[in-house]
Amino acid sequence: MALTREYLGTALDGKALSQRVLHKDAAARNCFLIFGRRIQEALSPFLDTFCPEVLCFGGQITGSGTMFLPPIEKACREKGIRFYVTKDTSLRTLQGLTRL
Repeated sequence: MALTREYLGTALDGKALSQRVLHKDAAARNCFLIFGRRIQEALSPFLDTFCPEVLCFGGQITGSGTMFLPPIEKACREKGIRFYVTKDTSLRTLQGLTRL
């Protein structure tokens, strides 16, 4: 909400922001991309340090993933990390643990 307040002048939750994107609001679309870049920047040190084979991004937030995940996907591709999106994070966590 702080991001939308900063870039749009009003605090919007994810649902309201995505509705604006659906109505072709370029500034709202840009907010999602900025959000994705911020997540990518926050994840990069961990990806560099731990060198995972896979990054799985999940949960309810992935419903709007097409609007903010491209920067994260790009960073993973450049680092040779497979990137997956899932709504069922519990299942994916258990699958990851079984690989240990």
